[in-house]
Amino acid sequence: MHRLFKVLGDENRYKIFAYLVKHGESCVCDLEELLDIKQANLSKHLGVMKKEEILSTKQVGKYVHYRLSDSFQSNFDTLMTLVDPSVATVEKKCDCK
Repeated sequence: MHRLFKVLGDENRYKIFAYLVKHGESCVCDLEELLDIKQANLSKHLGVMKKEEILSTKQVGKYVHYRLSDSFQSNFDTLMTLVDPSVATVEKKCDCK
């Protein structure tokens, strides 16, 4: 549990988490806009979250989409209800396929 809070304690990773709770799934395009950081930095954050099994990925055409992993959702469904969706300040726009 300590590692989970350490990962989500980072502001950028928390915003990714909140965005995915609100929207369910996203490509990197929308997450880049949400955080206003370079893709390389975003990839590092996504990698940390994937390593801790918070995120899972799926290939959609030539794009990779990120979502909260099934195991994370089943173990932490109560935590997800406490997320403030207003942190995810951008709406989903990208239609990567």
